[in-house]
Amino acid sequence: MLERRPAVAADEAFLRELYATTRPDLVGWNDAARETFIDIQLRAQRREWEAAYPGSADNVLLLDGRPVGRLWIAWLADACLLVDMILLPEHRRGGLGTRVVADVLTGADRRGVPARVTVDRANVASLAFSARLGFAETGGDDVYVTLERPVNAARPQRAPA
Repeated sequence: MLERRPAVAADEAFLRELYATTRPDLVGWNDAARETFIDIQLRAQRREWEAAYPGSADNVLLLDGRPVGRLWIAWLADACLLVDMILLPEHRRGGLGTRVVADVLTGADRRGVPARVTVDRANVASLAFSARLGFAETGGDDVYVTLERPVNAARPQRAPA
């Protein structure tokens, strides 16, 4: 069973491990330098996202009760922002991410807001994943692409609870 719950302090070791899976450039670093770098990055990431998106939710994704990923989401007045989603490598490309994002998109449709995400231009897999889910480019810069998936008019909409 797939679930999500708010991240808590006890999840820090898992979140560190998860983040490290996105940074193959850290292979070969000595343990102390690697751990210091990860700690600095995660603290900076959290500070930035909490400041930029007050009230956003940092969730741990659980499969059959075991942590397998993270979803950071911000519900804004005019959009649903997928701030970050990461799955452990062994859970990527198996449909789990599609299930997670589909659930978020259903929530966005119910609220009558589009969903947005920013992806590194070099992250071809994430760009293809987003395109499969109906996201299209709406902007960006030399490094990042801003994507949006409009409200699905076929879904009934209601005001947020």
